[in-house]
Amino acid sequence: MLKNFNNIYISGQLCGVEGYVESAASGLMAAINVYMRISGRQQIDFTTQTVMGALANYITAENKNFQPMNANFGILKPLDVKIKDKLQRNALFAQRSLNKIKELRCDI
Repeated sequence: MLKNFNNIYISGQLCGVEGYVESAASGLMAAINVYMRISGRQQIDFTTQTVMGALANYITAENKNFQPMNANFGILKPLDVKIKDKLQRNALFAQRSLNKIKELRCDI
């Protein structure tokens, strides 16, 4: 399997994401981490608090019935609090994700 080779980066529909935005996001993650690797720096873990990280986690996790995945709030790490209102919950997911991306941006 290609997972055993840490010098190979795959993105877009080939890696198992579905959609133009998701394909572009996976390409951006691959490009950033290739840059980090050739710069001798630690690669960035986008974490499951971000949609990009959650997609990466989804496509690399063992799954007997794998289906390509679109970006959605359902694949994100759950919030620490239960929020019944869907709009409020999704706003919290989005804000947490943006905050995490801002933290990561400092590492690039």
